[in-house]
Amino acid sequence: MPKKLFRAAGTGLLTLVLCLFPALVFAQGADPTPEQLEKTRQANAECFACHAPEGFQAPPKEGLDLGKLRGLLQHPDVFGQSDHRRLACTKCHNEGYDEHPHADDARDMT
Repeated sequence: MPKKLFRAAGTGLLTLVLCLFPALVFAQGADPTPEQLEKTRQANAECFACHAPEGFQAPPKEGLDLGKLRGLLQHPDVFGQSDHRRLACTKCHNEGYDEHPHADDARDMT
């Protein structure tokens, strides 16, 4: 088979996987129970303590790099209306994010 055909097939497969990934993440079982949703909400509230506009105005911890934090703010109300509300922030942001402030290379570890 010509190399161009392999390259096109690989690109098409990658595109398919990337398009289906969100559906696979959200289709991994039954809807969460109210208790699971509350546990997720509480876990995410810890993140919003710094990463929401209110947390930025009154940081809960000393020594935070506010210049860096400014670009990482999320609005809890907007987040709460999105499909992401069903997921803990740590579902995607895991390694390196358990330290506060987060590890300098946390983004590279996720």
